[in-house]
Amino acid sequence: MKKAFLGFLATVLTLAFFIGCQQTYINFAKMYIEQNNYEMALEQTQLALDENPDNIDAWFYRGKAFAGLGKYSEMNEAYTKCLSLGTKHIDKIQEDRDTYWVRIFNQAINDYNENRLDAAADKFGIAIDLKPDYTDAYKNLALIYSRLDKNEQAVEVYEEAIRQDPADKELLYSLGRIYYYGIRDHQKAIEVLSEYIKGADPADQTFSDALYLKAISYDLLGQPEKAIEAYYEALEVLPNDQDILINLGRLYLIQENYDKGIEILESIIERSPNDFDANYGLGNVYINIATEIARKARATDDRGNLLMDEQEANTRLLEAKTYYEKALPYLETAVQIDPASQYAWNDLGIAYVNTGKSIELAEKAFEISEVLKSEDAQAIMEQHGKPDEVLYSVQDGKKVVLLKYLATMTSYKFVDRKLQ
Repeated sequence: MKKAFLGFLATVLTLAFFIGCQQTYINFAKMYIEQNNYEMALEQTQLALDENPDNIDAWFYRGKAFAGLGKYSEMNEAYTKCLSLGTKHIDKIQEDRDTYWVRIFNQAINDYNENRLDAAADKFGIAIDLKPDYTDAYKNLALIYSRLDKNEQAVEVYEEAIRQDPADKELLYSLGRIYYYGIRDHQKAIEVLSEYIKGADPADQTFSDALYLKAISYDLLGQPEKAIEAYYEALEVLPNDQDILINLGRLYLIQENYDKGIEILESIIERSPNDFDANYGLGNVYINIATEIARKARATDDRGNLLMDEQEANTRLLEAKTYYEKALPYLETAVQIDPASQYAWNDLGIAYVNTGKSIELAEKAFEISEVLKSEDAQAIMEQHGKPDEVLYSVQDGKKVVLLKYLATMTSYKFVDRKLQ
């Protein structure tokens, strides 16, 4: 009995010594933290943890020491472990996390503004770990990933943010834009943007932008009927948006609904006479209509006989000429607005030839078009942008085309289509 009592007493004394050592380590850790000697505090907490890996105080003060050293990821890991062992320090941990979240977030913003994107991304990641239910850090991290062309990572960040805060419609809008611009998954963009549109405020700029991107996505997927419907939805919010109207007009023309397409393009020119897309679009559609009429009028059978009687064919050719004449003013305006458009110059040449207006003007238009699509001219425009003027002349029997840049007073000369 006496031996048993002595054994029990030895165990109690050992346990008391063991606990006392741990508490000594904790007391020293607290003292070192107060003295800003965080490395020594870490050593003391490690000694305590060597004795007992589940020492809740050791994990708490270990987090404090890491915070003092600016090692916020390690701080957060220590705090997470501490909370897994109990709620003794929960209020202080929450207070620290709030405090350091603000500090880290502001540091990340500063890094971002100084274009230190990788450093900013690391800090926003830490902020997310500290307060996963605050979505501001997610938004900024996703923005950085998109700037770094890490679009898949941006999608993951937005999707996690949406899980944290499903009510934040801005997150859905941003995710839809990443799918459209970054991933270029237009079907997914439609799905996400449609979900955003359901609950968005029509007065917000993002609402109209989402409608427009949804419509373009249908357009790019080759679904013209759905695209037209979506464009009209966007027009309800942006009734005079030229891009929407241009795209609508183009789709109607592709569907050979010429009357509707022409009506839309003419309405654009009424408001904006110098809109290149509308002028070129109208000129081009009249060229296409005329060309198709002329083709049918000149169609022959296997023996070379006209499929139409000659009088009808001549009537149709005169009709084609009227469409070529309709094309002329729009194409002449188009090359004035954008003298670097090889397609507008080519169509203008076709119109000149088929109206019989001027062989010289047709020759000029075709020559400029050929120069503009040459490799040399394309290389010049890739480096310097579109020229302000494109001039044509005939010198010593040679065709000369000049690409002029007014801001730099620079010209590039092509003689018989060769760069001089």
